[in-house]
Amino acid sequence: MAIVGAIISTLSKRPQTRTGAGLSASFAFRNLAIMRCHRQYTMARVNPSGVNFTVPTLVLSNWKEKSLEAIRSEPALRACQLSDDGAVIALLMTFAPPGCSSLEIFQRGASLRRRWTRDGHVKDHEASDYFIHPKVKDLLLDETRVGDALKSYQSTQFCLGSHAAFADQFRHKLPADVKLFWSYTAMVLTCGAIPWKSLTPVKIDYYALNRCLHHTVAGFTGNVDQLPDHVRLEIASSLVEASRLPYPELRLKWRKFAIDKAEEMTQGLPHCHRLHIAQARSQLKRLQGDYEAAHKVLNTHSQESDVEPTAPSAIRNFADGLIAIQRCLNCLQRDEISTAIDSLRAWVPGPTPMAAAVMFQSILLLAKCLRFRGQFLESQTQLTKLRKVEDKNPDLDFEEYRRDWAYESAASLIEQVFPEEEAEHRLLKAEHRLHEELNRMKSKRITYPKDVPLRLLLAECFFAQEKYAKAEEICHNLTCELKFDRLHRQIILAKINHAKLLATTSTDCPVPDECRSLRDKALAHWMEAGKLITSTSQNEGHSSLVVYLSLMNLFSHCEDTASQEARKSTGRSIERAQLGQSDQGVKYWIPGLMSWKKKLSLAEPLIDQRSKL
Repeated sequence: MAIVGAIISTLSKRPQTRTGAGLSASFAFRNLAIMRCHRQYTMARVNPSGVNFTVPTLVLSNWKEKSLEAIRSEPALRACQLSDDGAVIALLMTFAPPGCSSLEIFQRGASLRRRWTRDGHVKDHEASDYFIHPKVKDLLLDETRVGDALKSYQSTQFCLGSHAAFADQFRHKLPADVKLFWSYTAMVLTCGAIPWKSLTPVKIDYYALNRCLHHTVAGFTGNVDQLPDHVRLEIASSLVEASRLPYPELRLKWRKFAIDKAEEMTQGLPHCHRLHIAQARSQLKRLQGDYEAAHKVLNTHSQESDVEPTAPSAIRNFADGLIAIQRCLNCLQRDEISTAIDSLRAWVPGPTPMAAAVMFQSILLLAKCLRFRGQFLESQTQLTKLRKVEDKNPDLDFEEYRRDWAYESAASLIEQVFPEEEAEHRLLKAEHRLHEELNRMKSKRITYPKDVPLRLLLAECFFAQEKYAKAEEICHNLTCELKFDRLHRQIILAKINHAKLLATTSTDCPVPDECRSLRDKALAHWMEAGKLITSTSQNEGHSSLVVYLSLMNLFSHCEDTASQEARKSTGRSIERAQLGQSDQGVKYWIPGLMSWKKKLSLAEPLIDQRSKL
């Protein structure tokens, strides 16, 4: 996903016309970057003869001395027996948000970070490639030293009282150059801990990670315009990658903050490097419900990028793939499924691992679109391609897609129309696929809320097998946060009670109290589903029609005046939904709903004649 980070190696190799003669391009660029940063940030100059230009560092020559002096001149810390390493850790931690595992984040950021190269391959980068001082990096990567330093640092907790209050006061009193050094270090170390999609698995508390990133980026005291290009791109790309990870306290405000800061970081850079940010901005607009703006963002940035013919082909191909995915998702929101599919198929992936990372996402999304349109076998064919992409790219990590992969596989199996004798086999196969993935997720401690969609689909699978008790148990034990999951849960519970009602009323001696109880439960769940479905862009079509037809069927069991009025209102809703249906629209949006429509048609005598299925 990290297009703006892909040109890091390009920037370190490109010719710099501003440098003096006799310097190599690489040497000159790094020399210029270091000198520029030292000049702009009023940092003490490093003796040029002592600088290792192969590992650039944005540092104070006497950073440690000035840091220790600042720590030990603080009255609140004089009584504490801080070691040198403990003092360094204590100072670094004053730039971290209180109450989260920031030291672990900084340690992870000091280790190797996997990044894209300009030609679309994968390369490991040192933290010192982004001006993190090697001695700070070495300390953080030495578990023994960190352990001893942490013991020393923790002794200060008795001296400091409130960490947050002390940290604010202490930072305010720091010399400007020391404050800049550590605010920069904290920010770039946090960026290094961000897991980049398809390059690094998510194995860290991303709630704490996003909180730390928000705090350190907002607390950076320098001028981003004066940072070297490859550092700005590293920070911007990490912000975009982090924006896709949940931050419950801020939600969409976090996405907006991260994307706004990423745009700020890349101002003045070649436009092709901002396409990654553009697709994130489009996604944000879509989540905010502004579909026109989501569409406009992509068109504007693509047109501006077209005037840059010198953009590296691997980067541009990568960007085009990401843009195609966002176009597809925007079209799905407008119920334009054919256009969505065309958008995905129009993109031709290149032969690089970078393109393969996007191709995996594109294939999975295409399989979903085909399922939405009822082309279940074609969807399964697409899903078989994922294994080939994975096998050909062992350096890439597709862990976060496995849940959706399993979901699409099982959903297509549940929906497929097989001969009756094969129905049991396909449902058992879907059940096995879901159990397999849920067990894998559990073994990796990936549980709630990530497992909710799979558990709901498992309940759907049990319902299709008429194992109503198992399906109901799953639904009652789940708390659903996402709107689609809440909708699916209500529909499953509605179908369970409705199916029981239909079975009961078809007997020779139905029990009135039992029928009334089942009817009321089914009605409550269908009504709640109706409220949820009307707030989606697919509401005036296939899915909403089934909800309204189900309500109409239930109202046919009632003879009171209120129910008769409800039937009239529901009839009007059915007419609107029928008008909103389109062959180009999303038909199989909610797994199992069209199968329920067929089941409901068997109860047609109970439905008003004007709403025949």
